Amino acid sequence: MIPEIAFKIKDLIVNKLEFNLSSVLLYGSSRLRDDFWDIDFLIILKENKFDFTELNLLKEIAQEFKGITLDLQFMYEKEIKSPNTFSLDAHGAFFTRILKRATPLYGMNPFSDLEPSKKQLLVSLVVRIQRYLFHARQEYILGVRKNKDNNPKYHQKHVIRSMFDLLLMNQEWLENDEVKNLIDSKYPKVFTDEDWTMLNSKSDDIKDYVLLYEKIYNLALDEIYKKDIY
Repeated sequence: MIPEIAFKIKDLIVNKLEFNLSSVLLYGSSRLRDDFWDIDFLIILKENKFDFTELNLLKEIAQEFKGITLDLQFMYEKEIKSPNTFSLDAHGAFFTRILKRATPLYGMNPFSDLEPSKKQLLVSLVVRIQRYLFHARQEYILGVRKNKDNNPKYHQKHVIRSMFDLLLMNQEWLENDEVKNLIDSKYPKVFTDEDWTMLNSKSDDIKDYVLLYEKIYNLALDEIYKKDIY
């Protein structure tokens, strides 16, 4: 069930940006379960006028809801014409599959008919898994996380997300609650009972997770090398 606060945010977005607004999409965990950490919005604007108008209005919206963890992203229609060049932050072409399942709170979902090439899909999945690993290595070495995500389950979430991405290299879609069974089935004996226990614990110590990121990235490289896409 979509939380009431999401509709309030949408209403303010529409009120302030309707003059150049194409779509407002809600994606992420807040649209699926009650125990969400943040609320993820992607706003699609029609035309880039190369001034500060939309930036300042979005800044006002963020300030209005600064009491919650709000991920407020925006793009222009031109940026989503090709799924092969699409990227949302560091989430590349594969993320069109995530956004295809987003809930449109205003307008249409422009990702409904977008499908990247197999090559771009695979490369973007490996790049995201790689990014999580590199951040984990840096956190272990430097002793500090290089982003501002304070989610107490940060590493649990991102290890599971990396496993999700690994599985997505070979199938159209899956749900988060399928990850463990599918991983154990496809990669038996790679992940131990201790690994799964850690993922269900309250620990967010990078020492408990860095080798899990390493295992997943190694499997992702095996997958992409097997496919010989170049």
